[in-house]
Amino acid sequence: MNFFKVLCLTFAFALSAQILGANKSALAIWKKALDLSMQNKNAQAIDQLQDLLDMDQADISEDLILMTAGRILSQDGKLDLAIKYYGQVSKSSDYWVEAKEETAWVYTRKKEYDKALAELKTATLPMFMHQVGPEPYFQKALINLRICDYKSVVNSIKEFKSRYGGRIPQLDQLAKDGRNSIMAQVLSQIDKGITDPNKMGVDLGLLPRHFQRDSEIQALFKQPKSAQRTKKLQARFQALAKEEVEEISKLLRKFQIAEVEATQRMSMKQKFTEAKEEDDSGKLVFHDDDEVWLDEVDSYKVRAKGCEPLRGKKL
Repeated sequence: MNFFKVLCLTFAFALSAQILGANKSALAIWKKALDLSMQNKNAQAIDQLQDLLDMDQADISEDLILMTAGRILSQDGKLDLAIKYYGQVSKSSDYWVEAKEETAWVYTRKKEYDKALAELKTATLPMFMHQVGPEPYFQKALINLRICDYKSVVNSIKEFKSRYGGRIPQLDQLAKDGRNSIMAQVLSQIDKGITDPNKMGVDLGLLPRHFQRDSEIQALFKQPKSAQRTKKLQARFQALAKEEVEEISKLLRKFQIAEVEATQRMSMKQKFTEAKEEDDSGKLVFHDDDEVWLDEVDSYKVRAKGCEPLRGKKL
């Protein structure tokens, strides 16, 4: 997880909140918390964010505040407290899956790989595909490589290829040409005043993820319908697609390294363990079918046995 990247995105949200007329008092506390964090005054930053959570205000998303607190605490090495804040993000929020992904990174740092894999199992469910990038799939592969579960490394890579097989060409086309199979429909929906991605009636997996959070796109949503606005929207979607394609390309190289390493170790007949899911009753279960119930997506548990740590390999 690139903390400085997500923090910059948080600053972008602060700017967009100002544009949209957020509560000035809340915005002042919000900006102060971010400023303090950038100065490595993290304890003071968390105090400011907690004050903001205690305020009666609705302009700055409570879930974004919780995410920001989790990120600052994680950067500061206060991992248990970071998990606590991430865990308060609402399931109904579009930050929830992101919180699961970042919680998994925290558990990985704590070397609690079973809990990390459980969080990643949730984050990489098919229903959330348009909300996550390639990183959670790579993280699953990396953890499984670390615990010597080489079969699961290969399975994680296969899962990524299966989920992203149709997404990558569409994003690549959008990045190169400013259009893909659904871009015209998206622009038409925006012209009709439909800016909620979930109401556009398109496959969101073919668009840059979380484009609705982008401050430039938010500002353009507010402008009157015009050919110039449409041109700017298309250019911004293209720029976001380029960023995501670059991110995917970088991780693809890491996937290749992990796959080669796992394949070599399997061919040498080294021992490996398999992480198994279990429900809250302790009975082993496997949720490999296509039907997923919403009340079970946050209840996964995974057992992971350890092995000798990797030496001389860095991904």
